Amino acid sequence: MHDRPLHRVYQFELFVLALFLGPTIALSVVGRPLEHLPFHVVALSSILQNTAFSGLILYYVWRNREPVRDVGLSTRSWPREAMTGLLLFIPFALAVSLIESLLRLAGLSAPDELPSSLQLAGNADYLLAPLFLVVVAFAEELIFRGYLIHRLHHLTGHT
Repeated sequence: MHDRPLHRVYQFELFVLALFLGPTIALSVVGRPLEHLPFHVVALSSILQNTAFSGLILYYVWRNREPVRDVGLSTRSWPREAMTGLLLFIPFALAVSLIESLLRLAGLSAPDELPSSLQLAGNADYLLAPLFLVVVAFAEELIFRGYLIHRLHHLTGHT
């Protein structure tokens, strides 16, 4: 059913990725809460981490001589997809605000103030925020939708 050497390679790759993710997940559970860190510290550390994960995934793809389209990368329709994302941002942001207002009216509480890790505190933070969003979105799509789902489907026959 499976190509055995490739099956072993994928198992090893997932093991290495788990070694990267494990400490990150553990620290997020027991470490210093992110809400007490300034935005630029959270953004820069996340940019570096997500760039490293993306580089690892792209290295695996290159090493295995796989086409990058196997992990969802293509230059064919990126302008259309980017525009769709930008256009959908406004309705989704408005919907989230509406839902928050309805939940408050229903008597549920929400924080009155954003945690410091999400508060932009100067021009540098405003310049860093779009880069932060793009890098995190790209890495999330590459790692989870492109890489993990593709590998898990190969290893298990379904996702």
